[in-house]
Amino acid sequence: MVFSPDGKTLASGDEYKTIHLWDIETKTSRAIFKANVSFQALAFSPNGKLLVSGSGDGSVRIWDATVKEQKGINGKISQYLPSLTLKGHKDKVSNIAFSPDGKLLLTGSVDGTIRAWDITTGSQKYICPGHSEEITGIGISDKDGSLTTVHSWENQLLHWDINIGCHLSGSYYRNKGMEAISPDANTVVIKDWRAKKRLRLWDTSKEHVHTILDGHEYSRTALNYRFAFSIDGKMLASTTINRVGIVHLWNISKKSDGFLKRLFSNTMTIQPLHTLDEITGIVGELTFSPDGKMLATGSSDKQIRLWNVETGANLFTLTPDSEHTIRALTFSPDGKILASGGGNRSINLWDVTTGKQQTETPNVETPNVLKYSPDGKTLISGTYNGKVQIFDAHSCRLLSTHAGHTSWVNDLAFTNDGKTLISACRDGTMLVWDWGKITHVKR
Repeated sequence: MVFSPDGKTLASGDEYKTIHLWDIETKTSRAIFKANVSFQALAFSPNGKLLVSGSGDGSVRIWDATVKEQKGINGKISQYLPSLTLKGHKDKVSNIAFSPDGKLLLTGSVDGTIRAWDITTGSQKYICPGHSEEITGIGISDKDGSLTTVHSWENQLLHWDINIGCHLSGSYYRNKGMEAISPDANTVVIKDWRAKKRLRLWDTSKEHVHTILDGHEYSRTALNYRFAFSIDGKMLASTTINRVGIVHLWNISKKSDGFLKRLFSNTMTIQPLHTLDEITGIVGELTFSPDGKMLATGSSDKQIRLWNVETGANLFTLTPDSEHTIRALTFSPDGKILASGGGNRSINLWDVTTGKQQTETPNVETPNVLKYSPDGKTLISGTYNGKVQIFDAHSCRLLSTHAGHTSWVNDLAFTNDGKTLISACRDGTMLVWDWGKITHVKR
């Protein structure tokens, strides 16, 4: 179901191959659209004059949404045919979006592609092949605001223009897993399966490895890592879930000498700044405070630890009331509050100055990732069942719940202007949310 931009009409589609246009004021159906397909997605054009439907067979139909109720001789509401039918996708169409000016139509399909169409002629302008599996990280460029996504299993990195929903360029790296990306999208952590010192830092603009991280113990078996970048991109924290209680802190802002770099190698090797080993469980979550001076870790021993990044000292150990693994951590923009989410379907707020728990909100969807809005007024949770939940940052009261993904949400990011929220999912999809509308709550 979807509302028209003016809120006066509701469009509903069903598996019985029928779309109804409902007049909200009269609560009656004013038009019926039928086609010999099941409808999977609906979207109005920005001016509300067109309705676009995506079908189970991969076809896209454009309908005149301005039609009025007409009844035939038998008294039944007339059924209308589409103005255009667009074909190209090889599987069901699951997402539909318009460019802001309404001239470009974007459709996303289970076949792994995004297609762009001229809304006037129905001609296909271009095809954007995207990720087919789990997106492991997203970053927003501090230069042009473009979006970059990484995918470990596909060994792929894609750059996107979120204004039109299509990727600008992409890179594929054989035998190299794309593990994590810095918030400014300038650096990617690569796991090289062929090398003993597996972890490398990749410059996304120059497309080359500039640093090798020498610290994690080598193993012939595959290792699963967790990473966190500081907001300024100067510090990196890393751990492996195959070993208990080891976290490395890296200063990745250092650059090698230009002459030596050209003469001997195009990479430099660095050792950890600190190794944090006072943890009795497997570390599953890592996050830096906004100023980069503090690191929070959450582990399988059901405890949260706060660390001084400069010295490596343990500042506090926080123990939630419920004994469940910590699944998500994030600091408030001012760095004074730490939000944590656990497997017991609760969210806790902690005062990082005193180490005291401020608030606990039980019975929420299990968080997989947490993030504050740029103004610090709301807390967003990406859940294990594919939902995005919005909470009041002070009371932790649930404001709204939004569906769209089909699997757990892996990452959340805001555009530089704070007007758009992007959620990335294990199913390989990204959803782009208008932050001004998603946070609106009727009181």
